[in-house]
Parts: sequence; C-alpha cells; structure tokens
Amino acid sequence: MTNITLSGLRKAFGVTDILKGVDLHIRGGEFVVILGPSGCGKSTLLRLIAGLEHKSAGSIQIGETEVSGLEPKDRGCAMVFQNYALYPHMTVAENIAYSLRVEGLPRAERRRRAERTAKLVQLDGLLDRKPSELSGGQRQRVAMARAIIRSPSVFLFDEPLSNLDAELRVQMRHEVRRIHEDVGATSVYVTHDQVEAMTLADRLVVMRDGEIQQVGTPSEVYETPRSLYIARFIGSPSMGTIPATYWGEAGTILLSDGQQIALPGRSEHLRDGAAVVVGIRPEALRFGMVGATLTATHQLSEELGNARLHHLRVAGETVPIVTPDKRQLSKGDPVEVCFDPDDLHLFDAYTGLRLD
Repeated sequence: MTNITLSGLRKAFGVTDILKGVDLHIRGGEFVVILGPSGCGKSTLLRLIAGLEHKSAGSIQIGETEVSGLEPKDRGCAMVFQNYALYPHMTVAENIAYSLRVEGLPRAERRRRAERTAKLVQLDGLLDRKPSELSGGQRQRVAMARAIIRSPSVFLFDEPLSNLDAELRVQMRHEVRRIHEDVGATSVYVTHDQVEAMTLADRLVVMRDGEIQQVGTPSEVYETPRSLYIARFIGSPSMGTIPATYWGEAGTILLSDGQQIALPGRSEHLRDGAAVVVGIRPEALRFGMVGATLTATHQLSEELGNARLHHLRVAGETVPIVTPDKRQLSKGDPVEVCFDPDDLHLFDAYTGLRLD
C-alpha cells in the first residue's frame, strides 16, 4: 500500500497564495477526507497530487518517489471528479476501458477487464448501455470503474457525490467505502459535506484559507476541536458558544448575564480575568436541574422526527439543544438546562485556540 507525503506544499496563482505550506502524511491504505469550505484550497491540493496543477514550492512524494516532475499518467493515481466526464457516444464498457484502449490493449482483453471491474461496482448487466440510459448513481459508478480499471495505487475523489440527490448520496457513500476496502488502495477524498467526511474518513483533514487546521479521526476532531473555527464548523447543529470571563478567585466562568459555571480541576490553563469562549455540543445539554445548570430563554423549536432541536438564548447568545424531550415551549419561556462540566469546551477569545 502506498504512502503519500506532502512537505511545505505551496501553490500561488499570481500574488494569491491558495496553499500556504501544507505538510501532511497519508498512510498506505488509509481513507483520508479533506474537509473545508469552498475556496479553502482542498481541490487544488488534490489536483497537485494528481499532477493536474504545478506546485509553486514544496514536495509531493507518492510511495518512495518524488513525483513533482512526473506527468499525471506516471503517478499511479486515478481521479474521480464531481462531473462524470463520460463519453456519451460510448457504451459503459467502452467508457470503463477507455484508458486501456489508449494503451493499445486488444479489444478482447479490454472487454474482459471491463466486465471484471463492472462486477466490482455492481454494473454487470449494463455494459452495453450508453450513459444517457443510466441513473446518476450508475453514471458515478462508471466513473469509479474507469478509475479502478487502471489498478492505481492512489484514488483521488473530488466531491464525486455532490451532484446526486440526498438518498443516492447515502447509498454511494457506502459504495465508495466498500470499493476502497475491496481494492485496497490509498484514498484521498475532498468534500465540503461534513456528513460525508465523518462517515467515510479514517482520518479527517480540516482546511481553512489554504492551511491545515487539524488532522485526526472523526471522533477526535469532533470531541476535541483545536480551535473555535473547527468547533463551529464540525457538527450539525453546530456547537453553541458563549463569550465569558474566567473568575480565578472563585474558579468559575462568569457569563455576561451574571451566571457562573464552576470548573473543578480545569483552571490550570487559565489566568484570572481571561476572556474565553465556552462551547457545548447540542446533545450534551438537557432540560432539568441535575448537576451544572444554566437559565435560558426559549426562542424556537424544530422537529427532527426522533428528537427536537430547541434554540435557546443564554447570555445573549443562541445555544442549540437536541433532545428527545418534545415538550411544547413558546418563544420567551424561561427554561433550565443542565450539563456535565466535563463536556464544556474552552477557547481563548482572542486566538480562538483550545485552552484545555
């Protein structure tokens, strides 16, 4: 299985830095998802690995080889794009085996390998159809089969499911992961969809403004975000955040409305009077007065089916809570919410970095 190592990788278009010195090691056989908002540089990073863009500085190593000077066809990578890029006048089999045709393989061998690859992506029986006769999910499978037939050591996925409807995206997520495991290659997958990222990734790479913000397993990034940006970006609904001040004498966090939160055993990183931001995930809150509590004002409720999302107002900030408790509340109703202080996240109000 093939490792990928990026060192000091930089890409500039004119005077604009798109990638600002990216360092990343991807282990052989891993499924790594690069997640970030539009314009953060994630697709550019993928295209640099594939050889579709030229780097401005740094190195790209695939296996033991520095590939920056190699043509895309010589890097051992296969890329699956957002648009399927299928030839409409060709059959499924001809689309899948097109690269083999370019290499000059005999027709019978191309057909044999196309049939074997089509079976892997569950397209057997459709080999003689044209792309116009296929569903969106089937066309995406053809695109993946076209990549697989080359027997690459690295798969590169550039938002391949973004054109599919919600139900089909769920199905194809399972297919992408299954194919990765069956083929045994190293996979790098770019998306702005955090559900895709969390469900597919062995490790998650969160990007912002051309830089890597955090690398870790999905649970590590969700449970211990390194910054306020990541805390708000990862999770739906997003983490509730409340500006506050650390009151050293009492060992508590003081909110702007006078409410206090005790922080037993968590004050070693804080100085008296420090401006902080308190974060808490919606599922960590519940209605009641057991343990640490806050008084809130109800703003809005949304039905989720098996739960309800309530938007509460605490110290002038909107804080979401997701709970199976489907009590009927009106706007302005006062409520008590409780939580375990260990579930709180603390960030420096000025740098946005995690404090504990």
